[in-house]
Amino acid sequence: MSHAEIVKRSDATVTLQVTISLDPKSMLRSEEAIRDALNNVGCLAAEQALKQFDTDGSPIILGTSS
Repeated sequence: MSHAEIVKRSDATVTLQVTISLDPKSMLRSEEAIRDALNNVGCLAAEQALKQFDTDGSPIILGTSS
């Protein structure tokens, strides 16, 4: 089991904290937990990156209006 969260966010950076439960009896399960945690961290970081490009809802105008 793993948990990732955003600890701090600014315009150009995001700080994430991750907790990973390692299985002392199985390297395979530990590796899977690490993989899942890193995938989760990647999703959180990508989500924050996408928010930079979110629009404010104003209409897109192409060319000149007459």
